Amino acid sequence: MNHAMPNEKCSCPKCCARLVQVANPKIREEVKFVPAKLRLIEHHQVVYKCLEYHLKISKAPMPRSLISHSKTGSPSIVAHIAAMKYVYKVPCYRQEAMWKLRGLPLTRQQMSKWLIDVFNNQLSPLYDLLLKELKRQRFLHVDETPYNFGFRKSQHLLLGCYKLKI
Repeated sequence: MNHAMPNEKCSCPKCCARLVQVANPKIREEVKFVPAKLRLIEHHQVVYKCLEYHLKISKAPMPRSLISHSKTGSPSIVAHIAAMKYVYKVPCYRQEAMWKLRGLPLTRQQMSKWLIDVFNNQLSPLYDLLLKELKRQRFLHVDETPYNFGFRKSQHLLLGCYKLKI
């Protein structure tokens, strides 16, 4: 953002001579917070056919949706829900209220189903690879730090506990 004097004020107040820039501009930096915005992205898939043979229809390639038949279950929305839940520990019932305030009424059931579906369907190759790597190890180092899931203070669970069949 540039800040310069307008032409009509760029003259000497004593002799009215034109003022000339004599130094590099002073620079001040500031960080601006831009709140998250929701935008609807429309994907238009063009369909083609041969006028001579009329049999074969061709469609332009289009990326598959993360959640079938859902315009709200986009990768960015699901990633944000997962980050809020697992990084910032915001449960789905609280996220439900937050999304409603943003103008996107998502239910906690929807969010939970999306997370389960994405983790089961999209992340299963990563899970399988990690499991294979774990099973190759002679020793495993485990962080057994208790995690409070919002139950009673005396009740703690271990997050990410894994048990191998022997």
